[in-house]
Parts: sequence; structure tokens; C-alpha cells
Amino acid sequence: MLLFVLLVAPVLFFAMTWVVITVLRVYFPEKVLPFDGNPGATACSERRVGVHQIYLNSRRLLKVTHREYEFTEGDSGGVPVAWYDDLQQRRN
Repeated sequence: MLLFVLLVAPVLFFAMTWVVITVLRVYFPEKVLPFDGNPGATACSERRVGVHQIYLNSRRLLKVTHREYEFTEGDSGGVPVAWYDDLQQRRN
């Protein structure tokens, strides 16, 4: 009984405390400020950004920065043939 009180009870107490705090944070999240797209904002700043805003911002940036791959010789229909030769030479 003494072993239970000294070892198991504190572990159960801290585990239950962690569960209660986690559930409260999920059901009552902190107020999220709108994301203005400032890339200079850091985690140390006073602004808090939610996961959804990060996701939307990354999708927006992906659409803006997505371009087709360009070769110095012009557009390509696929992998250059010279790369296949180089791959054959470098394979294990």
C-alpha cells in the first residue's frame, strides 16, 4: 500500500492533471489573432497564429511560387536524356 501511495498516486495525479488541461485547451482555445501574412513575424512575437492560418498561408504561397521547371535550353517534356546516362554511371 505504501508503494502505491509513493509511486503510483503521484503519477496518476500528474497524468490526470495533464489530461484535464489538454481537454480544456482543446475545447476553449486561446483567442487567435488574424494572420496578416507578415513573413517577419516570429514565434517570439506577441501575435499568435493558429494552425489553420499557417495552412492557408502556405497554400497561398505555394500557388504564387509554383512554376514549371525551366531548362537553360528552354522548356522540357521530361527528364533530360543526359541525366539518364549520368544516373547509370553513378548507380551502386
